[in-house]
Amino acid sequence: DESLYNSMNVLFLNFSTQLSMARIDLLFKLSPHIKKALNLIFGDELSYDFEYSISDNYVKSWNASEVLELHQKRAKELKHNELRYGSSLVGSHKHDIKFFLNEKDSRYFSSQGQQRGLILAIKMAEVLYRFKNGEKPVLLLDDVLSELDAEKREKLVSFLKSFQTQIFITTTDSSKNIDLEGHYFNIKKGRVLPKGETLNLRGEECPKM
Repeated sequence: DESLYNSMNVLFLNFSTQLSMARIDLLFKLSPHIKKALNLIFGDELSYDFEYSISDNYVKSWNASEVLELHQKRAKELKHNELRYGSSLVGSHKHDIKFFLNEKDSRYFSSQGQQRGLILAIKMAEVLYRFKNGEKPVLLLDDVLSELDAEKREKLVSFLKSFQTQIFITTTDSSKNIDLEGHYFNIKKGRVLPKGETLNLRGEECPKM
């Protein structure tokens, strides 16, 4: 009922504000690492920035009081609809993070290769940030090399060599030159094949070469 809604909103909007400020703080901390990773992958051809959006308001430079006030304002505006539909239409679950490359929204104005590179740079930034805080995370990269040309692959591999942590890289093209020390596994039909063993198209074992 409405009284329960009002009492819960006091807590909910405060928690939502705390979460929003924590997200913005982390994005600021990741930014220099993202820029470094983008520079290593693309050189100087791309600039980077981000924005945190609440109801079409860019709030990354706002303080917690301003964010809470905006939450309260939107909750008042949408109260009728929230009570009608029985779901929350205001809060951190409705917020949006926008990443800009060369001052343009990467979702609409960046190529697929640039978008993949940005995602990769964010993952690299997470690893660098955790290293800075004394952690050694496991890094999983799924078929990232296929989206990069030879020069960018070489830069990425050189970058990965500086990480003193465990890294798993998958690729569908074994001809890609991945100059990394470690173990190589050939996987087909969900099986890790011994060296020299292959499978035919029906998944049956073929003689070892």
